[in-house]
Amino acid sequence: MNILKNELYKFNKYKGVSGEITLDNNGDLATVNYVTKVVRNGKVVVKE
Repeated sequence: MNILKNELYKFNKYKGVSGEITLDNNGDLATVNYVTKVVRNGKVVVKE
């Protein structure tokens, strides 16, 4: 399991479906480019 974890830490500017992904030394997202949306009254809107 540590092998997989260590490989994931090497992600640097990985071109994913949602854009570039980079992980920091803790395995947390260093680059976060996303918007949370919800459905209100039958319409998709950006969550406030």
